[in-house]
Amino acid sequence: MRRRPSLLAIGIFAAVSLFLIQSALAVDIAPPDAGFSAWFPVEPEESSEPAPGNRTVTWVARDRSFIYLVGVSRYAKMPESRAELEANLKNFLAGAKGRVLSRKVTTISRPGGRPLPALLFIFAGDPLSGSGIIVSDGDRSYMAMGAKLNDQNGDETEIDRFIMSFKLTAKR
Repeated sequence: MRRRPSLLAIGIFAAVSLFLIQSALAVDIAPPDAGFSAWFPVEPEESSEPAPGNRTVTWVARDRSFIYLVGVSRYAKMPESRAELEANLKNFLAGAKGRVLSRKVTTISRPGGRPLPALLFIFAGDPLSGSGIIVSDGDRSYMAMGAKLNDQNGDETEIDRFIMSFKLTAKR
């Protein structure tokens, strides 16, 4: 008697294969002297943008449904932290053509460090919606954002997983 694989077995094999492929594309990054680590579900691209008085480096990853971003801005002279959080949010929303659905002022700590002011937010816009965190740390400002393209399907828990993976590191 010949055995045929069941549809359930084929389905399980396909699901495991997709998970392993996605896991193979995922990458943890902790750039030297950037002051953070994060898990990206796909390989990010790094870019740098110097401007008078500051320098911003971003890591952006994109798949069919999602965009993930971490940015670090270094300032010659850092503005007051609350003002910097608000300015970063305003600039981000303008670029994303979005509006804030919710916001929460909180803190985040570097290992062995003091609590730093942070702003958690959820936004909706066109063409994407998602959530993020902005952290002010003396001469630096950090932003981690995950968003889903509005015209795509996808499990939005990936955004939460990405945001929760963002950590400040002890060395910077």
